[in-house]
Amino acid sequence: MKITNPIFLQNAGNVGGTSEPYVKMKSTANKLGVVIVSCSGDISIEYKDNGVKKIDTYRDLDEVNLYIRADKGTYAIIKGNITYLDCSGNQLTALDVSGLNSLQTLDCYGNQLTALDVSGLNSLTYLDCSGNQLTALDVSG
Repeated sequence: MKITNPIFLQNAGNVGGTSEPYVKMKSTANKLGVVIVSCSGDISIEYKDNGVKKIDTYRDLDEVNLYIRADKGTYAIIKGNITYLDCSGNQLTALDVSGLNSLQTLDCYGNQLTALDVSGLNSLTYLDCSGNQLTALDVSG
């Protein structure tokens, strides 16, 4: 099913040739606030802070609130088996969630996204991508 105006969704693949689920996001802000709930296993976050690559790892958490101070215009990559992701209000210009096959809930409202692909995310039951610059939405399974 394809819905036009106001949203278009996009899917992600594997990072660095691994099969580990991940989400990749890019922001014009210096700080990202991300809430991850219902993750099983470990979560790792890769980002750059003052030009230095950093990797933070969180082990065996059911819920984590992340505040990442990442350089403007660089990507933050969060790896793990995530079922709930809230990355709303972060001035995101890119969001790639295609590798999150277990994702059930995605809140990405209030960003600057022009494209978003959630096709193929068969577990997704809730999506709020309002308040972005999306012109079409593809929610095909």
